[in-house]
Amino acid sequence: MKAIVTPLYRDGKPIIHIQGRRDATWEGELDLHCWLHPIIQRVVAQMSLVDEVGDTIPPLFDAACVSICADGMRFRGWQAVNGREVYQEWYIRFQAQGDNQCMQK
Repeated sequence: MKAIVTPLYRDGKPIIHIQGRRDATWEGELDLHCWLHPIIQRVVAQMSLVDEVGDTIPPLFDAACVSICADGMRFRGWQAVNGREVYQEWYIRFQAQGDNQCMQK
């Protein structure tokens, strides 16, 4: 599903976003799935975003929705950065894609 993701933390610390800045957002295909993590040996929910040229931001592990509002959703979890687990939240806005195939009978 096409989405615009704004990470709200960097290295576990809040990022102060300036309205209108585009450098802090990523656009691409958003995916959420569960799998057995080989290192921590338990099932985790992983949220990933990949753009059209294959660039990506580190996936969000143990992704959980913490709020829903009129224009988006906020997910919380952790990311692996330089061998460390750091706290992260993503603000996600979905892009319109015409007909919704899931809602058709």
